[in-house]
Amino acid sequence: IEASGVKAAIRYMENLQSRVVKLEEVEYIKNLHINFVRTPIFAEFLEELNQISEKTNHPKFARLKQIVHQLKLKRNFSQFQVIASNKSVLASLPSYFDEIGMRSKIVSPSRKKEKERLIDDFKNGKIHVLISSKVLSIKSDALIFFNNPIKYTTFVERVGSESEVYILLTHRSNEERVYHNLETNHHREELYLFLIQDGF
Repeated sequence: IEASGVKAAIRYMENLQSRVVKLEEVEYIKNLHINFVRTPIFAEFLEELNQISEKTNHPKFARLKQIVHQLKLKRNFSQFQVIASNKSVLASLPSYFDEIGMRSKIVSPSRKKEKERLIDDFKNGKIHVLISSKVLSIKSDALIFFNNPIKYTTFVERVGSESEVYILLTHRSNEERVYHNLETNHHREELYLFLIQDGF
């Protein structure tokens, strides 16, 4: 919840429930999470998360929109890559960019032809924001991570010196601790860190 928001937590919990059903079908019930998923507390918590998600989103969404809008207006940036590790976050992002007049598309790594077409549209200025779960090896004005990059060394190698890198982290969260542990081993001067103070 603290790193990606309520919708990501709901998706995770629903995946746990579906795994329980699959495990029961093959009569393999040794995982501890099965007993937890069956408790009334789990069901109540999932229901409460669903109610909360209808009313609010993680503050990172608003901050991301603000960063992109400011870079567009003040620095004349026109090409952005946004990387998110969660499917529900990926699916939610295009609507935020629509609000500020930035055309965006989600790039699926499994659809190669569509990916190539979207990258061409991005290079030609038809798309302003490419959203994906992995860093694309293309030139952009800014690369923005919704979450801490999972493989920091790989990300540092793949990002060209032309892109400014921004990372959104929830203050005093596990993702902030992970970032600071990795930061000691890999220093990058062009990195901009935004700590979201009012996270979940």
